[in-house]
Amino acid sequence: PDLWENQSIRVDQFGEDEQVTPIRFVLRPFIVDGGGTILFAPPGSGKSYVLQAWAMCVSLGIGTLWDCAERPVLSPNLERSNGLMRNREAALRAALGLVGATGVKYLDGRGLSLRAVARKAQSLLKDLDNPVVFLDSISRAGAGSRSEDQPANQIINLLNGIAPTWCAIGHTTKAEGNNADHTFGSIHFVAGCDVEVKLAAEKIPLGLGLGLSITKANDIGSYPTEHLALEFGAPDSPITNMRRATDSEVATMSLNRPGKTSEDIEQYVEENQPVDATTISQALNANRGRVADYLKNSGLFVLVRRDGGPGGKALYGMKAREDHI
Repeated sequence: PDLWENQSIRVDQFGEDEQVTPIRFVLRPFIVDGGGTILFAPPGSGKSYVLQAWAMCVSLGIGTLWDCAERPVLSPNLERSNGLMRNREAALRAALGLVGATGVKYLDGRGLSLRAVARKAQSLLKDLDNPVVFLDSISRAGAGSRSEDQPANQIINLLNGIAPTWCAIGHTTKAEGNNADHTFGSIHFVAGCDVEVKLAAEKIPLGLGLGLSITKANDIGSYPTEHLALEFGAPDSPITNMRRATDSEVATMSLNRPGKTSEDIEQYVEENQPVDATTISQALNANRGRVADYLKNSGLFVLVRRDGGPGGKALYGMKAREDHI
């Protein structure tokens, strides 16, 4: 133990000539280089597809849907067999238009705890340059009740010990649905990760519509919700396409974050007027089409001006209070 501590625990001292450098992303904006990410949603929301797609894109360094850095990738699977992951990878390769082997290493840990596979994972990564771990999932880590602080801290410590950069799936209850703002369990899951991403899902004609919103972030600014569409050829077939959702699809989705009501829009306009629908939707992580409709038709706002002429960006302000009666 003494030898291990002397070799693994490092002490640094920073000089006054240290320069501020831009934050580096492994997958912008959801995975920060040297940080941990938790992607959370209720069961059956498509988060395993998203996690595996992220792993494949990072392994190849291909920005099909995201700006990615190319890194060695290990995916310990505590929840699903490697046979199922193999089938899903083949389907995702076609859905994302990827050619050839992805290079993702899958560690078959189904039925095992995270602690049981941690040493094997470390040995696989020890000679690799800046590897990234994608874990499916925290719920199968086998550390005890996720509601208690000690198991939560233990899981975060294990992930940090395996690799500096990691992304893990968290769950919420089905009862919470898209209304949960954080992964289920101890607050130390939220405290222990650097980025927490909420995945909200709803059915669209060809499959699932997804909204990816950052609910907690260290060191990075605010990013708008990203919308994806997952298409399936038939109810019993694997995924056939993963793409950005179109504007018309986004307009019909009800993936707004909970609590973003008409009162929130009114308050934001009052404090930031004149302001446009896009700025409001990004600030509130709300559906832009619904925001624009509320600005135009509620009778509470007035069009102040259009930037760039008649067809330019519409900027709104609040009507005089007596007009609200």
